Amino acid sequence: MLGMVRFWLVAALLFWGASDALAQDTTEVQYRFADGTISSEGQLLNGLPHGYWISYHSDGTRKSEGNWSEGELEGEWVFYDGAGRLETTLTYVGGRKEGVETQWDSTGVRRRTLPWASDTLQGIEEGFNEEGIVVSRILWSKGKREGVALDYALEKGKTGRIIRRRGFREDLLRWVEEVNQFDDQGRKSGKWMTFWPKGQVRSEGPFERGLEEGVFKYFSRRGDLERTVTFHRGEEVEDAPESVALDLRKAFHPNGEVSRKGPWREDTPMGTHRFFDESGHLVEVKVFRSGMLQASGMLDSLGRRTGPWTEFWSDGAPKAIGSYLEGKRDGDWQFYARDGRLEQEGGFRKGQWHGRWKWYHADGSLHRDERYRKGREEGEFLELGVAGDTLAIGLYERGRKVGPWVEHVRDDRREGQYLDGDRNGRWIHSDPEGRVRFEGAYVAGIPTGEHATYWPTGRRSSVGAYRGGLRDGIWRYFDENGVVRLIRQYKAGSITKVNGAKTDR
Repeated sequence: MLGMVRFWLVAALLFWGASDALAQDTTEVQYRFADGTISSEGQLLNGLPHGYWISYHSDGTRKSEGNWSEGELEGEWVFYDGAGRLETTLTYVGGRKEGVETQWDSTGVRRRTLPWASDTLQGIEEGFNEEGIVVSRILWSKGKREGVALDYALEKGKTGRIIRRRGFREDLLRWVEEVNQFDDQGRKSGKWMTFWPKGQVRSEGPFERGLEEGVFKYFSRRGDLERTVTFHRGEEVEDAPESVALDLRKAFHPNGEVSRKGPWREDTPMGTHRFFDESGHLVEVKVFRSGMLQASGMLDSLGRRTGPWTEFWSDGAPKAIGSYLEGKRDGDWQFYARDGRLEQEGGFRKGQWHGRWKWYHADGSLHRDERYRKGREEGEFLELGVAGDTLAIGLYERGRKVGPWVEHVRDDRREGQYLDGDRNGRWIHSDPEGRVRFEGAYVAGIPTGEHATYWPTGRRSSVGAYRGGLRDGIWRYFDENGVVRLIRQYKAGSITKVNGAKTDR
């Protein structure tokens, strides 16, 4: 449906440009279907659509509404189905889709969200059931589905376990895998998987009639195979040959002392390999993944990383350099890009970010300067653009923004106060020339009172009030001349009237 609307808008734009190329002033226009009913209405500025526009279905019900800016779609656009029910909302910036597109079904339930960045799908798409609960997630990269998509079960009224995995590459579905299923008697059946909090596979193995049956694999957070265990009818099988996923080998010094030991898969080193001197003392540890050196350093008597360690990119270039204490990062660390550039540096204490951290742009200039205490932001924060311009400046306490902040999002300068991580008090957004685009107040992150947006001329674009965090009462939308183009009446966040006419939205 959006593609058809987009086509109609572009076609109309071409018509307007051809028919009104000589226009120099703002002109109110209406276009009509063959039977005389209005198909769209709005303004032209120098022959281009500008300001607030509405289009209609052939029966007169609203089809779409939103703003143009000198021939380009701008701001929030709303699309309706043939019955006039809300169907899609999305935002345009300079004619390009930007942010989250939301789609609703005919009952008004949100069913899908799509992530847009500069007119390209980029991020996580979410699907919702009829109760508005997330039941699927799909990864988008550069406009194509890429990676593993997940489908979820509904459990106790919430998003539950993963029940299906779908692999995409270059926007094509490559494989589908059913996991974490129950049989008709409610017993675990087939392949079951568990996951680390960030989505990496933690374990996988088969169930039969509710009992483990076969080889179970267990992985680290980094994806390394740590061990395999074989089960039969729910009982672990000791010394099962299939449990030996890797071949543990040793090499020796001429005096008979072990010089090296570690797991191999055929001729490929895997996992942790220990190296010893001729007296049998451990002198170095190397970690491999599919034959590629991942890291090197030392282990203490309990097998934990200790002292200086270096992590590597797949081509052997250093990725990170720092120290461990009792298996956790401790002290100063440096992180490098594949080309050897220093990307960030900072301190750890017992595995948590601690002290001052700096991030750098590709040219070596400072990108971010921030401070941490026990893994949380604490103190002054500064973010700079490539040209040295300030993108964000403010203060953190216990990991939350507090006090006055200035932030830049694209070309939008946002200034106001935070209280315990939430917007609090009056906030103002302005353009690069300092012209106010938005102003409104918040209480503990909840919008309250009058909120207004502005055209570059300084005239209001919209104004209305929030009550309890929801739009309430009359909201007015203006063209650049200050003329009211749309009036919506809200009650507890829902639209009840449009230009005085009741709506079932």
